[in-house]
Amino acid sequence: RRKALISRETRWQDIALREPKWPKDALAVGNAWLNQFEVPVLFYVLTILALITKQADVLFVVMAWIFVLMRVLQAGVFVTSNHVPTRGAFFGIGVIVLTLMWIIYIVRILTLPW
Repeated sequence: RRKALISRETRWQDIALREPKWPKDALAVGNAWLNQFEVPVLFYVLTILALITKQADVLFVVMAWIFVLMRVLQAGVFVTSNHVPTRGAFFGIGVIVLTLMWIIYIVRILTLPW
């Protein structure tokens, strides 16, 4: 984005109120960055809970790495070809994995012998 401002491809007056008047590549990188702080927050919370409650076993770690890989691949597509079906597939797989992680965690917590 800095490059777009320095080259005067984008004027600061055109983006002062977060208007999407950035060049396409700068907009893609910015959106990919923001996207990394939406669904992953649920992942961060789950990871903290799993560590605190000692529920982070091998299955959890493998699923966590699959989720992280899907996020990396999604961001890679976002800032390169931005092919929506491919990007959506990586996003969807990541969300499914995260949902399964939450379900497994909840079942385990509810079935702990108290």
